[in-house]
Amino acid sequence: MRVAIVGGTGKLGSALALALSKNNDVIIGSRSREKAELTADRLSASSGRRILGTANRDACSSSEIAIISIPYTGMESVISDLADVLRGKTVISSVVPVEKRDGYFRYVSGTSAAEEIASRLRGASVCSAFHTVPYTLVNRTRNMPIDVPIASDSPDSYKTASMLISSLDGMRPFYSGPLFTSRYIESITVLLLNISKLNSLKNPFIRIVSADGR
Repeated sequence: MRVAIVGGTGKLGSALALALSKNNDVIIGSRSREKAELTADRLSASSGRRILGTANRDACSSSEIAIISIPYTGMESVISDLADVLRGKTVISSVVPVEKRDGYFRYVSGTSAAEEIASRLRGASVCSAFHTVPYTLVNRTRNMPIDVPIASDSPDSYKTASMLISSLDGMRPFYSGPLFTSRYIESITVLLLNISKLNSLKNPFIRIVSADGR
């Protein structure tokens, strides 16, 4: 699949670009074309795989799927600028509405980032995933499997996101329900941040385990 990563120069975006490039064509997007090209060149050199970098709009125009990996602050303006080029495409939000206040991380959306994105991308099929995946572990999951909840209103976009996640070593997709369940997935990240801070844990993540061993 041909995947654009909006905000691909950030920590999670770069980690996903590197991991996804093993089995997909990846285009790193950024507001700064130069920054995207420099990040793509660096990741290409370190991996030996071809990763492209360009401006966000060009990356999305050339892709089948777009992953939104940007801070919640400023999200609205970035998404509004991409609405026309994302029409008809699958969009995966990894955005978490979080701020640190009085020493604690807090969830700051009345709904969810994914639902806010969907309200601005009427022609796209929006789902959410990757919230509970620490960027430091994205490329180290072969011996440390990570489960990835997906929220989606569309069976087709869920299938697309699931296939993309399954192309990553050690990641296992789980359907969590319609897009409104994104608010629960996103808030898990906030919970994990507080647990990490208060208990001196490094990069906590989630595993979903059934009593029957599955």
